[in-house]
Amino acid sequence: MSCPYGAAKKPREPFKKEAHMIGKLTGTVDLIGDDSCILDVQGVGYLIYIPLSTLEKIRSTPTLSFYIETVVKEDSITLYGFITPLEQTWFKLLRTVQGVGARVALTLLSTFSPATLYDVILEEDKHTLVTADGVGAKLALRLITELKDRLLKSPHLKGEGSATSHTSFPMGDTSERLTSLEKDALSALENLGYRKPSILKSLQTLRALSSPPETLSDMIRLCLKDLSQT
Repeated sequence: MSCPYGAAKKPREPFKKEAHMIGKLTGTVDLIGDDSCILDVQGVGYLIYIPLSTLEKIRSTPTLSFYIETVVKEDSITLYGFITPLEQTWFKLLRTVQGVGARVALTLLSTFSPATLYDVILEEDKHTLVTADGVGAKLALRLITELKDRLLKSPHLKGEGSATSHTSFPMGDTSERLTSLEKDALSALENLGYRKPSILKSLQTLRALSSPPETLSDMIRLCLKDLSQT
């Protein structure tokens, strides 16, 4: 029987949460936040969430490109941007682990370089993984369990460089020793390409604060801000 009002409309397909809406954006950084920036692309501003390690790079580069991952939820569309395809690949890989959402994946990439993540997971170093905000002992174990075999088959995911061992050494010219949190921050920042003397100077600056950072991500974020001013 035909419809008296014409052909019946087809039901709308459900909106896919992982729609690949944008692959890459190139433009000028207009505004920088604590964990995001606004990229001006031909007059249109895109809010992009980025790893903390990217903050220093975008301050010194007026025009740049981001590889984009678009995460769509019922009430939001969020863009995550990465300077290198390797970081983007790690972001997608981390999100395949149960319990790792986009923000936790971004936090892991803000805390560790791909090379450090690769080594830490292969070494089953849960104590280092839990220094990232939002990563508890159970999630750290799940990251190791679900990713170790995959990483063994994908050595290219390590990228260039390797994780720095966490050894104690004097802070500047004093006899003070680094705390475990400071050692983790030093290792992460060295793997991001910063020089040890500059990092130690920033760590000394943080020690002088009335309220020193208590988490690794806060320490790295404040160090990056300090390093960008030197």
